[in-house]
Amino acid sequence: MSVKIIAPAICLLADGPASGAGVAVSGGRILATGALPELLAQYPEAMVEHWEHEVLMPGTVNAHNHSFQSLLRGIAADRPFLEWRDESLYKYSPKMRCRDIYTGALFAFAEMMKCGVTTVCDFFYLHNEGTAGDEAVIQAAHDLGIRLVLARTMYDWEGAPAGYVESIQDAYANTKRLMQKYPGGMTKVIPAPHSLHAATPEMVQAGASLAREFGTPFHIHVAEERFEVEQVKKQTGLTPLRFLDRLSVVNDAMKIIHGVWLDEEEIAMLGAQGGSLIYCPSS
Repeated sequence: MSVKIIAPAICLLADGPASGAGVAVSGGRILATGALPELLAQYPEAMVEHWEHEVLMPGTVNAHNHSFQSLLRGIAADRPFLEWRDESLYKYSPKMRCRDIYTGALFAFAEMMKCGVTTVCDFFYLHNEGTAGDEAVIQAAHDLGIRLVLARTMYDWEGAPAGYVESIQDAYANTKRLMQKYPGGMTKVIPAPHSLHAATPEMVQAGASLAREFGTPFHIHVAEERFEVEQVKKQTGLTPLRFLDRLSVVNDAMKIIHGVWLDEEEIAMLGAQGGSLIYCPSS
């Protein structure tokens, strides 16, 4: 077994940054980390690479991403959210087919890997070709070697492009099939009811039900923009998170995305009920 020890200027270990430390690797796998003398004693035949001006740290996680949108950069990017959605996202994404989705994912994931991201959660909702688009994203991640959590989006708002929309039955069945096929390791699929402005309460509950069945998290956009808060309050008399609580889906499986317009009481409620926040301050 050929072993290499990488000895950087600073190594970020579990107990903090350290000089005089390193990482032993073989065949693309980490064997051990620790003080350089200890690694040399453990692997006396190892080749040592000294990275005298480098910091070595664990890979980072991009917890929320839409890889296909990498192909839409710069289009209406200076517009308010709803204008951007209509003039960029809804205008061009329905034209994307699997080869485009694959290319966009390759582009996005390669950029991440160059910046030290080794795991990404891709919140994906282009279902123009059933589950083939999901498989294209998964293939891109596999080809590059990045760990992928595919948050397969469940979307039934009729105002969206047709390729986004599935019935509750189809969304449930398609997502469940992919969750069974990709249960973990380098690829894991989880449910992601899009939001209260793009998924009906029944769709949200279907996503939460899948998460319970498989013991996974589920992701959902919540309080991303002020218009969403006002719209949900007008329809239900409650803010988005309070309405989700009425649906009995605020629990330790819930990972809310954005959460920009939560109030202090909602933040406390989310924490008390075990939910998590993936904070993206802008869209």
